[in-house]
Amino acid sequence: MKRFWSVVILVFALASLILSNACYKKLGVTTLPGIKNPAAAVSGEGGAPLEVGFAKEVITPEGSVYMGGFGQMRKSRGVHDDLYARALVLRQGKEKLAMVAIDCVGIQRTDILKLKAGVPGFRPDQILIASTHTHSGPDTIGFWGLPPLFSGMDEKYMQRLGKAVADIIKKADAAAVPASSFVAVYQADPSIMFNANEGEPEDHNLGLIVFKDLKGGSIATLWNLAGHAETMWGDNHLITADFPGRVNELIEKESGAGTIFFNADLGAMMTPTYPPKGQPRDWARLERVSQAIFAEVKRGQGLLQEDQNPILVHKMSLIAIPFSNDTFKMLVEYGILTREVYDGNRVIAEVNLIEIGSAQFVTFPGEDYPKQGLKIRSQQKPHSFQISLADDELGYIIYPEDYGTKQYDYESSMCAGPELSVSMEKALLELMGK
Repeated sequence: MKRFWSVVILVFALASLILSNACYKKLGVTTLPGIKNPAAAVSGEGGAPLEVGFAKEVITPEGSVYMGGFGQMRKSRGVHDDLYARALVLRQGKEKLAMVAIDCVGIQRTDILKLKAGVPGFRPDQILIASTHTHSGPDTIGFWGLPPLFSGMDEKYMQRLGKAVADIIKKADAAAVPASSFVAVYQADPSIMFNANEGEPEDHNLGLIVFKDLKGGSIATLWNLAGHAETMWGDNHLITADFPGRVNELIEKESGAGTIFFNADLGAMMTPTYPPKGQPRDWARLERVSQAIFAEVKRGQGLLQEDQNPILVHKMSLIAIPFSNDTFKMLVEYGILTREVYDGNRVIAEVNLIEIGSAQFVTFPGEDYPKQGLKIRSQQKPHSFQISLADDELGYIIYPEDYGTKQYDYESSMCAGPELSVSMEKALLELMGK
């Protein structure tokens, strides 16, 4: 008991020291830069062929790391399966776009911009970086160390990640060849995922694009589904990409080509259906969930429609939103979260509209929930795709009327602010011309 209280006293003493030392960063002293939207608007040249290339690289951390997701100070004790960074490069005429998916819990915009800055030959607005949201990868945000004492993010690992992103974009760009695209968006088996907030909407849309070279050979498969990558729970200490990694592996084995996954409106709270009472959240469950998703992807291959002369379009807008979450602000003040907070306690985020032929993507700078995702889908083209955790991770994105309610108490505590949902939706509708 004496040892316990000694540790408690030591922790509080260290916290007091850190909270009073020079690492403190005063927020709101930097003037918000002027924003003119759309901040980027490019379109492929009509008549020019769409060119597509794919590359991937293992990014499994070496040694033990703090794991992103669930409770703080959870450290890895080994590796179950490798993590990857994957890149899909699309070119048409003089325009190009790199779409990157990283097996991690999420990355803050400030760190995203650092990753983009290391990619030669591409402007930052020509790169989209999203996280698959595995809860069994490294802490790439900093939240899962021991706030406010220390961050769980390893700077050396982030540097390695930056090199990997630059490498795979370069390789995918070099590998790009004229391609055709085949698209389908359909309803997946609703028994695979469910909304843990009982009675709230569920989004079971599964989007699929298969890119083939002009001889009919597969280049890559892009798939898009809403679901927290958390079939393995907080008692797991082995690195895993969870179901996104296993499904990617299954698709690649069947197709002989690359695969990339983007998570959709997963927030608050689309997640793999809980196992029956008494059954564990173990590797056998991960395999069952992955096989069920893979079966739906295979079903979708029979629904694919070829796009004739697909045009590449990309528009991006910046939004400035109040950063009203006191916990988030404290973590930025003491260097746990790395981002700039401007005057008026505002942060900058971005949204994107991407069209690849008939496929229309919108992106969210955090974990948008199905209630909003489905509303935005109703304004999108029929082949609607959505990418959460795109170029940022501002936590859960929920409407103001749900913020602070009992139903969404936890999600509110992990939300940058209720204004984000409103500003984001307005910007996306403007990009869509609505």
